[in-house]
Amino acid sequence: MKRNCSIAPRRQAWVTAIFCTVSLTNLSAFFVQGAWTILIVTVAEMRCVRRCCCLHADTRGRSTNQILVIPGF
Repeated sequence: MKRNCSIAPRRQAWVTAIFCTVSLTNLSAFFVQGAWTILIVTVAEMRCVRRCCCLHADTRGRSTNQILVIPGF
């Protein structure tokens, strides 16, 4: 049986890259205006996004579905 996964690894990499691009765009806009503390928040956000994507990829790779057929039922 084929695994039913909602997102392919390549598509997940694109989604992660888009999230990071949006975060870096926001960072640069605020950083140019002098908001230095946004750097800490953006770094923390990007680390969380990366961690979540790695956890999703890890659980996706280890997931297996098995059907057990017992005679007599």
